[in-house]
Amino acid sequence: MTKVVEQSYWKLAEGQREIFDKVVAEMIALAKAEFNVDVTYGAVQNGTQGGNFLFIFTYPDGATFGKFIDTYRTNAAWQGLMKKYEGVPIDELVSDIERIHML
Repeated sequence: MTKVVEQSYWKLAEGQREIFDKVVAEMIALAKAEFNVDVTYGAVQNGTQGGNFLFIFTYPDGATFGKFIDTYRTNAAWQGLMKKYEGVPIDELVSDIERIHML
């Protein structure tokens, strides 16, 4: 298995942590169903105003983060999920803090 760890900082609007968690949960379920990718997610800092979040993507052998990104952009189910939340002001990605590839 190949693992990619991504840590990002998200600026969430007040009271939006709950919907952020809901969207992430749906994305995780879709990643597993459509791409056979397991995702572990959690807040590194607590709080409703945003903070650091850690995502650990576990891929089958031979898969890469880039391949996952390229595939989900053209996947109908993924696009449907994005359309579902289009216009919902749930978050703002401030910066990708780091991306670490692990074997």
